[in-house]
Amino acid sequence: MTAQLYSQARKIRYDLAYRKRSIHGPKKLRPMPEEVSYDHDADLIRIRVWGDDPIEDWISSRRQVVRLHETHGTSMLLVDVREQESAPAVLDIFDFAEDWPQDIRAAILVGENTVDDIAFLETAAINRGKEMRLFYDEGEALGWLGK
Repeated sequence: MTAQLYSQARKIRYDLAYRKRSIHGPKKLRPMPEEVSYDHDADLIRIRVWGDDPIEDWISSRRQVVRLHETHGTSMLLVDVREQESAPAVLDIFDFAEDWPQDIRAAILVGENTVDDIAFLETAAINRGKEMRLFYDEGEALGWLGK
């Protein structure tokens, strides 16, 4: 019963989001406020995030991370969200943590704008046995990643 209610709540949330976009006309293309890259020198994947960052961008970045992980064989990820201004809804973050790849270790550099949202992501991921931790200092984050 709980899974059924959860599924219905997700559908309602997505329906409302679709209606909100439809009321304001066609969805405008915008640049993705994320940059995903492989750092050959450090042998890790980097993500830099700025501005408003909806769940669709998080999911797209996760796909890119998985591809880079498969291509380069690294399981270390450094995410810089210090310039992020907003994060997805809590339920979206919960789902994102659940779907995070088990074999990718993520260190997340946080700023003041979204620290609570990212702390929730960290907690949800850790509760599912994923290696994810937030940091305020890049040196500490790299140290935790073993770099």
